Amino acid sequence: MLLLGVVVGCGQPGTTGAHQAEAVSLPCATYPPPDPVTPGQSLWPQQDVLDGYAQAAQQVGQEHPDSYAGLEVHLDEVAVWVHRKPSPTLDDALRHVVPPGHLCLRDARYSAVELETWLHQVRADVDYWAGRQIVLNTMSIRPGRDCVEIGVDRPDVDGPTLTAYYQATIPVCVELGGALIPLVAPSPAT
Repeated sequence: MLLLGVVVGCGQPGTTGAHQAEAVSLPCATYPPPDPVTPGQSLWPQQDVLDGYAQAAQQVGQEHPDSYAGLEVHLDEVAVWVHRKPSPTLDDALRHVVPPGHLCLRDARYSAVELETWLHQVRADVDYWAGRQIVLNTMSIRPGRDCVEIGVDRPDVDGPTLTAYYQATIPVCVELGGALIPLVAPSPAT
């Protein structure tokens, strides 16, 4: 059986090797240089407008803690997605602060207050799990997830245990999540 190897490079001259018959060079894709960015110039011209809508929506949401579940700003859609437990009162209040076409209402099972409470309960259990050889690397909540996200090194091994433990009281999503490494500024030279 004859094996023939081909190396494909991007603008590099052919090389030789023991398992290589002929090197092939393909042209690289060329792109125009980016436009210069002026300091303070936004790459997303609608961002300031959306940030204003998001701040207003968040304030309204905080006035409805039993329903509000968080928000996301979608620059590409020029829209604010508000996650909430269905509530006509909250929906009407949001429609007064975010114009039509820029507001997307998304159903959620739980409010941000509920998820935040559960997040604190899971964080309080870190030592409990460490004593059982399960390291909870990350714990967080995100709009649209309807669960407390738990990041572990071995989700396939630890996930069933964590899910079984919390299933009656706290919705959890167990995912692969390595330990967070804090970025520390270098100390000034002495």
